[in-house]
Amino acid sequence: TTSEDFGLAPASYDAAGVASHVVSQLKLGALVELDHPTSNNVSVNPDAVAAGTSLAGNPKADDGFPGWATSPSVYLAPGSSYSVTVALGGVTESANLCGWIDFNRNGTFDTGERTCASAPPANATSAKLTWTIPAGVSQGLTYARLRLSYDPVTFPTGKVGSGEVEDYSFTVVNSPTLASAPTADN
Repeated sequence: TTSEDFGLAPASYDAAGVASHVVSQLKLGALVELDHPTSNNVSVNPDAVAAGTSLAGNPKADDGFPGWATSPSVYLAPGSSYSVTVALGGVTESANLCGWIDFNRNGTFDTGERTCASAPPANATSAKLTWTIPAGVSQGLTYARLRLSYDPVTFPTGKVGSGEVEDYSFTVVNSPTLASAPTADN
């Protein structure tokens, strides 16, 4: 058996192969959680949730970008850019960080839904991912995946020898909203 970390997105996102990382000191955020230590050669993600299930408040230690867990609604305007700053830990050499957002909510992470950060150097504690929002963005619950590894992370699926994979969910809304009524201070 190998100490691995798996994502949480529904099984359709791992149809081309389970996304897993061999657990090492390289991680997204401050924590990485060992998943299913007694499993051997897993070909189906044991942590996948049912399609349409929110990952907000999940008990798994996914903390690379807590904004998706604490702000479950995101306004994504087609043609604009959307950026997140991802927390990193244990980076001892140049690493690879990529992310996918299922903009069209078709149950897969497509090639055009991927973005990568400039290779975070040794000792980096954060890196920024920026997507250009496509015209086909669809309103409703969707999923995002972050992958950090010393290995290439060209695809949203597959096994790699280091780092961590984290999956998030959030709701895409078609107009910006205020969290609260404006006051003199805001």
